[in-house]
Amino acid sequence: FRSAARLSTEVELEEWETQVDESKKVAKEAMGVEFIDVDMAPFREKMMDLQKEILKNNPSIRDFYDHIQEINERNKEAK
Repeated sequence: FRSAARLSTEVELEEWETQVDESKKVAKEAMGVEFIDVDMAPFREKMMDLQKEILKNNPSIRDFYDHIQEINERNKEAK
């Protein structure tokens, strides 16, 4: 079950990125929308203490949190 959940999440994320890219292209080219890239590092840094507190108070979500972090790292490396 966990393996299937991980695989479906990975496929969903890949497809999500494809749809986001296609939507951005349409928005830029057909609608004249300007997208501004934002550096998320300062936000992540500010949220770190809150994340640690939440994990401390809810140890049952640690596996989910770790899995999300793993996916985020893989996506970061892929870009």
